[in-house]
Amino acid sequence: MQPRPVYPSRPFVWGHRGTRALAPENTLPAFDVAVTHRLDGVELDVQLTADGVVAVMHDQELERTTDGRGWLGALTWEELQRLDAGSWFGPQFAGTRVPSFAAVLEHLPASMWVNVEIKNAPHAYPGLVEKVAALLREHGRAGRAVITSFDHTCLAQARAVAPEILRAPLYAARLEEPWLLAERYGAYGLHVHSDYVLPGDVQAIRARDLMVNAWAVGSRETMRRVIEAGATGFTLDDPRWAEGIV
Repeated sequence: MQPRPVYPSRPFVWGHRGTRALAPENTLPAFDVAVTHRLDGVELDVQLTADGVVAVMHDQELERTTDGRGWLGALTWEELQRLDAGSWFGPQFAGTRVPSFAAVLEHLPASMWVNVEIKNAPHAYPGLVEKVAALLREHGRAGRAVITSFDHTCLAQARAVAPEILRAPLYAARLEEPWLLAERYGAYGLHVHSDYVLPGDVQAIRARDLMVNAWAVGSRETMRRVIEAGATGFTLDDPRWAEGIV
C-alpha cells in the first residue's frame, strides 16, 4: 500500500489550480496565495509544448486564460511565454506568464505537496507522464506528489515508470464499486467530484484503507458537506474557507 499525505488526523487541503478564486489560476501568484494560507498542497494541471516543455495550464485551448488562440501544444515554449496569462483575471496581474512545471517545483516550499493532473484529452501528449515523473524526482518531490488524471491510462503509465509516486484516478460519476478503480491502478485513493462524495460510498471506500479526496469544492457549504461525509481531503477554490482546518 502506498504512503498517504495526511492520514487520518484531519482532512488534507489542496488549493485548486493554486488558488483560482484569488489569483489567475495555475500561475505563480496563485501558488503564492496557497503558500501564504499554509495549505497542505496545490493542485495544478500540466501539458506539453510543441518542443517538449511541461507547462502548467488547465485548458488545452488558450483563449480562456491567456490572450492567445488555439491549442497550447501547437506552440513552442518561447511562443507560449509571449502570452499574458494574468490580465483576464485583473489588471494587477497583467504580464503574468504561463509557468513551467519545473519553475513551479522550484518556487514552492519543499514541505508543500503537489497534486499533478495530467491533461491528456482531447489532445494526447505522448511522454508527458514520463517527463512529469522525471521532474518530480529531479526536484526531490517524488515523496510529496500525487499524479492524477481523467485519462486512466496515464495512471497505468505512472505505475510503470514511477511506482513510488502516489497516483489516484479522477472521476465524476456514481460508481458501483469505486474501490476497484483504485485497486486496478494501485492507487492510494480516489479523487471524486464533490457531487458524488456520499457518506455510504465514502465509508465503503475507507473500509478498504483508501483515501477519498473531493474536488470541485466551490463553496464553504460544499466543503462542510464533504467533510461530514468522511472525505479525507478536498480541493478548494478559496483558501479562506479552510481557516481553522490547516
